[in-house]
Amino acid sequence: FERVAMLAAARPGWRSPALACAQRWCGAGVRPDGIPPMVWAKVGVDNHRNPQHPVGILKAKTEQYFRDTFKDAAGKPLFVAFDQFHPVVTTKANFDDLLIPKDHISRSKSDTFYVDAEHVLRTQSTAHQSKILADGHNAVVWTADVYRKDEIDRYHYPVFHQTDAVRLWPKSELPQDPAEMTVFVVNDLKATLEGLARHLFGPREIRWDEAATFPFTDPSIELEVDFDDRWVECLGCGMIRPEILEDCGRGDMAGGAFGIGL
Repeated sequence: FERVAMLAAARPGWRSPALACAQRWCGAGVRPDGIPPMVWAKVGVDNHRNPQHPVGILKAKTEQYFRDTFKDAAGKPLFVAFDQFHPVVTTKANFDDLLIPKDHISRSKSDTFYVDAEHVLRTQSTAHQSKILADGHNAVVWTADVYRKDEIDRYHYPVFHQTDAVRLWPKSELPQDPAEMTVFVVNDLKATLEGLARHLFGPREIRWDEAATFPFTDPSIELEVDFDDRWVECLGCGMIRPEILEDCGRGDMAGGAFGIGL
């Protein structure tokens, strides 16, 4: 809490939602019992909102790709971007709204930092997807810091960042055969994300893993990048399950979503 307050004091006019989070859940500087000091100290740092930080630079480069590549009929950017979501979310938003089974390992306290019985530090930026869909957005990209009880190694750390995006179309504008509709959405995802991979990583070799599964997309696929002679999974994507769209009041739409770790 003190670190977040210092950041706010050093940047007049800046009010991170993470500051409100710290004030709400920590009270007089007391962190939630289940969250280690090292992790709680990261809440409010908001590296993804710092244009000089490598994470902030990578986020800006990702947003630039969507802003420059996709335009509406008037020539304006099709995608809107968000980066100020509250890091404490409900278990409903983090799990239930994404159709994650009740017995899924990600719900356990060995995987997730619980603030209390009904709130967690978000484990994925996708936790905000249902609210974004319910608000009526059809093309949106957003970035957030996320928290998981990962073992620290070359590729993992308990605090990291993700960028998500969603693109929807009215079903009336898509092929009416369900199989053809799925092919359209998946092909659009692949073309979009292969372009993003080239934009971020340059001319590296990439491949698709079509055996991937996620509770909230069907079909689901993952994109892997060749890095130091090792295939590294860098993003997952798929067609948003119709149950999710129905629950958000968007049952007349269909589309895809992806998430990439920064």
